[in-house]
Amino acid sequence: MPPGVEASPDKMLQGRLFSYPDTHRHRLGANYLQIPVNCPYKTRVSNYQRDGPMCMSDNQGGAPNYFPNSFSNPDCQPCFLESKFKVSPDVTRYNSANDDNYTQAGTFYSEVLSEEERRRLCQNLAGALKGAQVFIQERMVQHLMAIHPDYGKQVQSLLTKHNAEAQKTDQGIKNLTVEEADRLGPNSLVSWVPSSSEQVQHLMAIHRNYGKQVQSLLTKHNAEAQKTDQGIKNLTVEEADRLAASNPDYAIGDLFNAIANGNFPSWSFFIQVMTFEQAEKFRFNPFDLTKVWSHKEYPLIPVGKLVLNRNPTNYFAEVEQLAFDPSNMPPGVEPSPDKMLQGRLFSYPDTHRHRLGANYLQIPVNCPYKTRVSNYQRDGPMCMSDNQGGAPNYFPNSFSAPDCQPCFLESKFKVSPDVTRYESCNDDNYTQAGTFYSEVLSEEERRRLCQNLAGALKGAQVFIQERMVQHLMAIHPDYGKQVQSLLTKHNAEAQKNSNVHVYTRPTAINASAKM
Repeated sequence: MPPGVEASPDKMLQGRLFSYPDTHRHRLGANYLQIPVNCPYKTRVSNYQRDGPMCMSDNQGGAPNYFPNSFSNPDCQPCFLESKFKVSPDVTRYNSANDDNYTQAGTFYSEVLSEEERRRLCQNLAGALKGAQVFIQERMVQHLMAIHPDYGKQVQSLLTKHNAEAQKTDQGIKNLTVEEADRLGPNSLVSWVPSSSEQVQHLMAIHRNYGKQVQSLLTKHNAEAQKTDQGIKNLTVEEADRLAASNPDYAIGDLFNAIANGNFPSWSFFIQVMTFEQAEKFRFNPFDLTKVWSHKEYPLIPVGKLVLNRNPTNYFAEVEQLAFDPSNMPPGVEPSPDKMLQGRLFSYPDTHRHRLGANYLQIPVNCPYKTRVSNYQRDGPMCMSDNQGGAPNYFPNSFSAPDCQPCFLESKFKVSPDVTRYESCNDDNYTQAGTFYSEVLSEEERRRLCQNLAGALKGAQVFIQERMVQHLMAIHPDYGKQVQSLLTKHNAEAQKNSNVHVYTRPTAINASAKM
């Protein structure tokens, strides 16, 4: 969209904002926007989309592909941000079936169409419906009567004539009951499921062939925590580097041998509970995954234990094909507004579909134990079941496929009426880190932390080191001083090595652009 134009809340449009470019990436490739017919005319693009097959440009040179960054890549321009808008404080599932879906269709029928057009519309619609089961015809006629009485009567009259003629032929239709239709399923029948009353009329009036989209408990928010029952031991950096070179599978082997010897590792599972009212008034965003809830204010409530008591029989079948997904939730548990979780609800199953295939949930290690699935997911490569037989793969339908269960719907929750872009860098991102440094870590642990962080930073540009030290000083003055002292020592040694050049910031930007 050009600047100044924004997407409306139209549900169909909101779905297309994602599905259209996703379909193009599948159909044309990740770099479909670089195809001449799709790219801006004589305009250089500056964004964070890189790499992928069929790259037809310089891939934006050496510019970084992550945000935020310390170089000259594009930043969010306030003039292009979405405008703030208001919403109802109560957020709940919306059902368009409760809307007035008939008035506009009735106006179109009675005031827009001519007599001849109404006659053709009724003939086309009756022609499309004549092959359907009688109970579906009757259901459709009820909708048409609600639109306009004459509309329903005309179509009903034509259908009665069609059905009488059909019964005279050897291929006469059998009028099934709803129960028989449920048993046979839609693959044995011709069904009719209009998208909307007005859409059907517009299409049928043109041509009949065109007429044929942190988690929450139901009453409280909760945070989850797992505590190891084995205690915590850490390797030194030197020992970890040695093992990475000599035995990269050290951790997997250690776990496998412990289980094989009956020394089953376990983790105690706890939750913390916060009411909606407490969350609304909390001193920081309780759904920020970089923060922790105080155990004093919200004590850990034990739930159970996670125990690993069996090694995989086959590593590929039971480990490499294992597909964890935070959107798999038991009834009564719902996702929180945590931005990271909200992204993972989509990205995890989407990644599994790419990695393991469309039917990855049918792989034994990922499917429910001795439970038959009933949903609308069908077909695709490597289907390992009966594909749910003849059950319909569309919703709503007139057959026995699953319907939304009110007891499993998301609970209603309140939001601020004003919706705008949220910037987490304006939050207090230092206090909890300072408490962890000064009150949780021992003197030896603080020393190792500073050494490890300085070791990770020593290869960075000096201006990036200085920026990181500023963050550490805001966390705790001693933290920043210790790391700065170690970095000064590292940089002095690096300058003795003629192969290492220490950049200042302006030079770093130019060097990045020329990589």
